[in-house]
Amino acid sequence: MRLLMIIGMTFGLLSGALAVGPEEPKFSAEPDYAEAEKLIKTEAYAKALPLLVKLDKAFPNEPELLNWLGFTHRKLKNYPVAKVFYDRALKIDPLYKPALEYQGMWFVEMGDIPSAKANLEQLRKICAACEETKDLEDALKQAGH
Repeated sequence: MRLLMIIGMTFGLLSGALAVGPEEPKFSAEPDYAEAEKLIKTEAYAKALPLLVKLDKAFPNEPELLNWLGFTHRKLKNYPVAKVFYDRALKIDPLYKPALEYQGMWFVEMGDIPSAKANLEQLRKICAACEETKDLEDALKQAGH
């Protein structure tokens, strides 16, 4: 009976651990992050950039921050720098959907449609019905592909 209780408790603990889902990024509670998100939503990319750089120094190698840095640089037309950040994010997490989407949009803007389509195919394998997949499909359609 005691063994059954131990097994039951173990499975109960494991199922609880599995149900938690992905962790919030370590930096998500930072005031600079909240401010950067607000600025990005209002398209104040130049003002958001120093906040993101500061967060990247405090929390290096976070795919979400690297992706936002790539996005912000792309919106500011700093295309080579944007590419570096997308590449860094995807090197850390090759399946990070937001970076695949935004790097794909970078490819569209650069006219590299085959690479954009490769990102789209990767997204479809990960999650065919995700927002990131739909957004990159839309970007390709708008570009005539």
